[in-house]
Amino acid sequence: MSVDLSTLVPNRDRRRERQEQHVDLSDYGHALVTHRLRPWQRKQLRRALVLDVLVAILAVIVGSGLRHFFFGNDASFFGSAIDLAALAVPVLWVLALVRSGAYARRYIGAGTDEYRTVTRAGLLFVAVVAFLSYAFKLEASRGFVLFAVPVLVLGTVLGRWLLRQNIARARRRGEKLQDTVVVGRADTAEDLAD
Repeated sequence: MSVDLSTLVPNRDRRRERQEQHVDLSDYGHALVTHRLRPWQRKQLRRALVLDVLVAILAVIVGSGLRHFFFGNDASFFGSAIDLAALAVPVLWVLALVRSGAYARRYIGAGTDEYRTVTRAGLLFVAVVAFLSYAFKLEASRGFVLFAVPVLVLGTVLGRWLLRQNIARARRRGEKLQDTVVVGRADTAEDLAD
């Protein structure tokens, strides 16, 4: 009984042949697939990042001010606690947004999932603040978190909505468009394309 070992062990030449069988659809008139962001997408992400940092700074000010107004404070309004929060909140907020996928390419100018990722980032932010407060025995003010987190989430959603409105206006002018493949029956595909 003989066994052909060439069927059991892949031949290096066969592997090379399989690798060389790459077909570039652009040779056949199809669009070339790129994984890089277009210039308008990079600009949109930069705007979103700047807006998110500004919203976080605003949340620190509003959260500290409302906590001081409603609950009072023995220390001065602008003490070391607000200085620490002013530095930590924007960084933690952007990291929570990154972790929840709010800067993902697939959300740029399409769909409403971006708003869900911002809400998820708000929950993640509260969890991280609670963990850091417990782990390092920090006296994080619950009043501050109570006022700052809604400002973070609502302000970021509003900022993203405004950025989306800018994209919608540009798309009506035929700018900032994305190539899309529509699959389905002709009548429904035409409706979707319109």
